[in-house]
Amino acid sequence: MPWVNYEPANLYKGVPGTTLADLTLRRFGAATVPANTKVIINSIIACNTTANPATITLAHVDGTNVHHLLSTASVEPRQTLKMDGLDIVMEPGDKLQASQGTAGAIHLNISGAVVT
Repeated sequence: MPWVNYEPANLYKGVPGTTLADLTLRRFGAATVPANTKVIINSIIACNTTANPATITLAHVDGTNVHHLLSTASVEPRQTLKMDGLDIVMEPGDKLQASQGTAGAIHLNISGAVVT
């Protein structure tokens, strides 16, 4: 099947918990990329809203393989960690997982495109 539709999308906006868990992809209302669809992650923004350093972990899971995009990355107080120009391709069935070291400290925004 040729990929014919490329739609920019805000994939995730939220505050991950303190235990590594699946993120619900906004475009689908589910954690996993659906059949006949690919997701391309272009940008990851992690903002620490507190007065203390905080950590964030973010992983791309494809089947049983876990690929860490951020591994206990430290974000300084009231600062933002921004990763642009990414081309991380998620296939059908893939998902994102995240956690943070301090409850409510890190606000996460992931954007990219949905290809169908």
